[in-house]
Amino acid sequence: MTEPRRRSSTAARSAMRAVAVELGGRPGARLCTKLRLYGRRTTILGESTAPPMPARAPRILGIDEFAFRKGPTYGTVLVDIESSRPVDVLPDRETGTVAAWLQEHSGAEIICRDRLMAFTKAIRQAAPDALEVADRWHLLQVRREALIDRVEVGDLHRRPVAAGR
Repeated sequence: MTEPRRRSSTAARSAMRAVAVELGGRPGARLCTKLRLYGRRTTILGESTAPPMPARAPRILGIDEFAFRKGPTYGTVLVDIESSRPVDVLPDRETGTVAAWLQEHSGAEIICRDRLMAFTKAIRQAAPDALEVADRWHLLQVRREALIDRVEVGDLHRRPVAAGR
């Protein structure tokens, strides 16, 4: 039922942990109040523990970079594409860091990435058998750029139409 020196039951802690993972601090605290569970924001955040790190990489792995607080410092997020869950967050977007992670967690068959060369080099070093694919956003960006280039070049070669025709 309970653990020694705990103020809540194991079932209540399990419910708070689920709320913490899904909602986080303040929204989780509001939901816990409605569910009549004792839990302030800090209590809820304390219940949220990092999920265990898998020994193997997911079958379909997504790699993308992000900026910390809209600054010049970037990190890398690794996502399980099939479950849409983050797997790990790396402190930078360097080739060595991503390659080291891929070597420690082998098993990715398909790696979905953006156009950053550091990711391409890391995948070639650490997971050469994995199939590299571009993510949808970057595929659409490349098509858009190609279309704009084609339209701009087409405008340069178009002859003016005579008036009255």
